[in-house]
Amino acid sequence: FLDEFGLEAIGNHGFIPGTWFGPNSANGTMSDNDYRRFLTELEFASILGMPYMGTGSDPTSATNRNIEPWTIAGEKWEAMNTLAIEQFGIRVYPHNHSPAYSFLQDGPLVTVTEDRLTGAPIPETQVRGESGIRLMEYYLDITDPDLCQIEMDIFWAHVARHQHRWYYNHDGVRTEKVFQPLELVQSQALRFPLYHAKDGDRTADPVGVGNGYTMIPFGDPRSDIDFAAFLKGHGERGYHNANYEQDDAPGGSADPGQSLRFSAVSAANLNALRG
Repeated sequence: FLDEFGLEAIGNHGFIPGTWFGPNSANGTMSDNDYRRFLTELEFASILGMPYMGTGSDPTSATNRNIEPWTIAGEKWEAMNTLAIEQFGIRVYPHNHSPAYSFLQDGPLVTVTEDRLTGAPIPETQVRGESGIRLMEYYLDITDPDLCQIEMDIFWAHVARHQHRWYYNHDGVRTEKVFQPLELVQSQALRFPLYHAKDGDRTADPVGVGNGYTMIPFGDPRSDIDFAAFLKGHGERGYHNANYEQDDAPGGSADPGQSLRFSAVSAANLNALRG
């Protein structure tokens, strides 16, 4: 199919081992079943000529914002990339949704007296303090840039900018820090070889409430995400491939052709930004 239509497979959202015993485990880094399946998936990717193989998930669960599991995730993804690169010349990557750019809990327990979202007074509450580093930023900080890269979903990164704006610092003080997705990319552009170019229409949701955007076809006139500035301004170029995606494109039995129409419109608009 790829050859017939002159297409190139550049990545996927496939299998990533769930088990991880650590780099110094006597039993190896992952279960035998996970190891065999991981190699099989890498072989499939190699046959298809894919330079990357990935997942639609974060490096580890973003519902746990503690620094410890994210440190372990960095070790795991370095080990997986070492294996994948040495045996197949393929890099494996994680993906993000908005929680991946929430704030890392990396400090001591502190007492807070303000609501994180509104700043309104609350009874004294103990939480773990935060330095202001975001989860995926920490993953990039602790992993080898020659091994580990990520796929940024630009839509969900902008949702994170809307949702995750305040953190409790190591003194328990509510502190504002606005996420700038493009600035993160520009700081280390070669670590972002793939993007999900999912477009969004800004809602009337107050900052921190809801997603802040609804999904729309790429390049729709309602768009409130400046993809032209993003895709042309990310800096140094390696492989930078923007893949159109829209989770709510299927029209179901009422409109079975909707996803194809949206894809045609989105592909034309995305191609128009090439240059």
